[in-house]
Amino acid sequence: MKLYMTVDFFDDVIPIPWNLERLHQFMELLANVGVKRICWLFHGNLEDGHWTDTGVPWQNHFDETFAAIGNSDLRAGTEAAHQAGMEVFAIYKPFDQALQAMPVREAVKYARVPVVGGSAQPSYIFAAEHREAFMRRRSMEKIPAAKIILKSAKKLKPDHQFRLWASDDNKTYRQTGKTAVPEPDACRVVFDISGEESRFFAIESMSEEPVENRVDSIIEVESPDGRSVQYSLGLQPRKYRVPAQKHHLRHQFDIGGGFATEGFLFDHIPGLPSASNNCQDLRFDLSGNEQNVIGVSLELNESVPGAPEPAEPVAVEHWLKMIGKALDCGVDGVDIRIMNHNSVVDWSQYGFNQPVMDEFIKRYGIDPRKEEFDREKLRRLRGEFYTAFLEKAAALVKGTGKKLSLHVPNGAFGSLDKSTMMEIHWDWRSWLAKGIPDEVTYKILRAPQNTFSPEGNELIKRCKDKNIPLAFCPFIHGLPDLSGYLNDIEHAGAAAFNCYESATLWWAKQDGFEEVKPDVIKILKDHFME
Repeated sequence: MKLYMTVDFFDDVIPIPWNLERLHQFMELLANVGVKRICWLFHGNLEDGHWTDTGVPWQNHFDETFAAIGNSDLRAGTEAAHQAGMEVFAIYKPFDQALQAMPVREAVKYARVPVVGGSAQPSYIFAAEHREAFMRRRSMEKIPAAKIILKSAKKLKPDHQFRLWASDDNKTYRQTGKTAVPEPDACRVVFDISGEESRFFAIESMSEEPVENRVDSIIEVESPDGRSVQYSLGLQPRKYRVPAQKHHLRHQFDIGGGFATEGFLFDHIPGLPSASNNCQDLRFDLSGNEQNVIGVSLELNESVPGAPEPAEPVAVEHWLKMIGKALDCGVDGVDIRIMNHNSVVDWSQYGFNQPVMDEFIKRYGIDPRKEEFDREKLRRLRGEFYTAFLEKAAALVKGTGKKLSLHVPNGAFGSLDKSTMMEIHWDWRSWLAKGIPDEVTYKILRAPQNTFSPEGNELIKRCKDKNIPLAFCPFIHGLPDLSGYLNDIEHAGAAAFNCYESATLWWAKQDGFEEVKPDVIKILKDHFME
């Protein structure tokens, strides 16, 4: 079993700028731990936009680094890794084209991709120029709203008071003067908004008592005649990054005056991205965001901020172009990763792009935008488009004599009654049967307990039967017993352990590299050094 190391240069450059000398030192360090392959997350070159106007506090580090190493970090990293005796695979993430995150306050003006009540940042230029190629919302119908109903899964105290705030721009919220207590059923709090012209609202709990429910059930909006009104949910009040040098401090934030002056991130699940973690059963408590509040907007995102639709020709063309750029950097292979950082609240509302609808209507005689439909058929159809892209990618990569690896995350398994990631059927069984990948990366969320699930064991067996090398890639910080895990996957037939990621273990400083997790580094060295 070999040791691979994932490098996300975006994280590595946080503490200080890099130059070619530091890059070569780093590659020698990794080689001396036993690393045989660098898996470099490819964010494009400078002209693609990911590295410019990012909104992160360390933007100047990116600027100085690229001035020192050239237009492409992947090219510089590949050359350094090859000199250190390691091969390089570029990891490309087709669905990570924009990120709705928390930038530094003054950087918002540079954002390229608008979203409800704000913007997505950082982003690629492609995301700004081709919004039509991103996963489209099923319906943008807007009808007048008369009531916002907050629903608790458990009964509330009869004197539990709530108050309603409103805003015209999701920046400045004002009290409407309206308060409410639970209705007789003790689970519903109703606010009349029929006289309000604002499009953004906040319901604040005036008690520390929990107000909790499933994300898909906690709010309802009704029209004057009782019809359901579409809305966007704000679970997280907006906050801004505070500049900090150390990796473990980079999540310090400025909350300003709270939601009343900063607004909300709408249509966004905070924390672990919903694109990589099925959120159908996610629950939310108003006290969970430390401000005892929830946001409701009558505005809608027309598309997912950062996820193109595999059925859109312009998206596939762009993906193949980016893979071509990676190959031009001299890499030994390309690894295509599904997992991404998009985190919309309800994925079932997206993926209704015209090419998908045209094919669905052709096959089944039903327009999913207007009629009830079989969601599994839609998932599988969208998955067919993604498989078609992979076949084109395989022809491109293998045509240059390089190898293609495919990420199969455990979030892609799903079932008939529980959706897979992003409401797409990731048909990994057919990928293996067709011989699309030369190798497979088994990406495991919340390892190690999810590694050897029935589907995980099936993936292991199918790869073994097809003689396809399988690399296991959990989050390194999620492994309480790394030595035991390495032994387990080696016994299961793993070709490699892909350590995710280098910035978790080392942190650059002026005179070298700090070992952030020396105990983990020692285990890796003991296990993989010959």
